[in-house]
Amino acid sequence: MVGMENSKKRKTFKFLDFKEGEGKVTTGEMPDAEDERVSEKLESAEFLAVSTLGQFAKHPRVSALRKFITGWHLSYLTADNTRSIPEAGAQERLSPTGDNLPNVIQYLKEQHSERLEKILDILSRRFPRLEKVEASTMQDGRLLLQIKNALFATPILAKFASDGTLKMLAYLTVLHDPYPPQLIGIEEPENNLYPRLLL
Repeated sequence: MVGMENSKKRKTFKFLDFKEGEGKVTTGEMPDAEDERVSEKLESAEFLAVSTLGQFAKHPRVSALRKFITGWHLSYLTADNTRSIPEAGAQERLSPTGDNLPNVIQYLKEQHSERLEKILDILSRRFPRLEKVEASTMQDGRLLLQIKNALFATPILAKFASDGTLKMLAYLTVLHDPYPPQLIGIEEPENNLYPRLLL
């Protein structure tokens, strides 16, 4: 059951009311409580009405809700996953586990260098000896994340970086996404996530 508020009357009403694969959906771009309700039946009670009906142009309000929900970013980030060495290739958004962090760094460097500079500026304020974060392609076609610390002459591999550095870098890439998700959900935010440090 999904409802919305009518701005004129300040009342909520159901524009999608489904149970066990059957129900009614209100038609129209901006449905009103008086609009027509159409009965629909899904092929299986296992299907989600918002996902299934949201794919049809005749239900634009449900489609908008589906787009909103599928635009969420739910993070199950772990430092170990950010240490992966994925196949090379830029990727726009960090995966829920963070295993494509090098790909996102590559994408930001190529397409949104100002965003990457902002992320690195915040990161270097929190870790003062950090100089650079770089994703470079190896000969076998995989992408290697390296972090340059002022204490070392050469960058170190991400697998040797601290959990805190990698997790903060990953969270900053999500927060400074050029096309941010509608909602960001973080699993166990109490584990190494300090909101004031991300500003």
